[in-house]
Amino acid sequence: MGGGRDHCRKCSDSEMPNRFAEVIRASKASFEDIRHCINSLKNRRDYLKGELAKGGLRDPTELSKMSQEIIQIEGQLKWMEPKSLAAYEYLMDMALKNTIMMIACLVREGGFKGIVMSEHGTGVAGATLNFVSEDRTVTRTTSSQANGGYLIDLPKLGRYAVTISHPDYHDYSSSPGFIILSTGGYHTADFKIRPKSAPPPLSTYVTGKVLASRTNQPVGGAEVCAVDKSLAKTCVKTNSSGYYRIDLRPGEYTIAVTHPNFSPSQKDVRFATGYAMVHFSLEHGK
Repeated sequence: MGGGRDHCRKCSDSEMPNRFAEVIRASKASFEDIRHCINSLKNRRDYLKGELAKGGLRDPTELSKMSQEIIQIEGQLKWMEPKSLAAYEYLMDMALKNTIMMIACLVREGGFKGIVMSEHGTGVAGATLNFVSEDRTVTRTTSSQANGGYLIDLPKLGRYAVTISHPDYHDYSSSPGFIILSTGGYHTADFKIRPKSAPPPLSTYVTGKVLASRTNQPVGGAEVCAVDKSLAKTCVKTNSSGYYRIDLRPGEYTIAVTHPNFSPSQKDVRFATGYAMVHFSLEHGK
């Protein structure tokens, strides 16, 4: 169905038969009103013709009025009867179009799309999402992709309960609530799930101060990197006072400092608990 406007009714498929019946009843009632008017005019015309057939029992002026009324009625009928046929065809056409539109609302594509993410907003791949309709007649399952994104097609409008499972995360359930597919198309529904075991917070770190050797002034904006044995690197910048801090797990590291205006410098450090204090004095130039 083209365009930005959604013509689908916001009702479930269980309500569609009632909507269909309403359209048919309204069309039939309108046509019957027109036919009732035509039949009333015909009855009046036939009555007047019968009175005229009695002839001399009535006043000539009254008989003339009856003749004029019959002519008027004949003119009305001549105009109304084709109109009633056109009205009937129009109403039946509207009923058919509305019926087709209602059916299209039920069968066209629709469903949900979104992202499964951790509490920190990182996409979770490999999560299994299960959608069950409120009346439990529809069950559909899909999995989240590498970025946590998912898309699922659902065959009918209505309310759906959602459950999500992943080996590394606690199970998620929308129960006792539901998410609602009110119209066709794909509606966005994002979900957050909690990890089963979060890593312990870092309680060890390397800190220190970076100074210029000639002036003993702090060097702000220097890049300080901690490189472990696997060559994994964690970097920070010194503040305007030359201080830095890098949160690290216990182990052996090479702490390297670089700045565009100074020669690079590095030191090795090893610690098991607490923190290590590592200061640098940089030479000007490279």
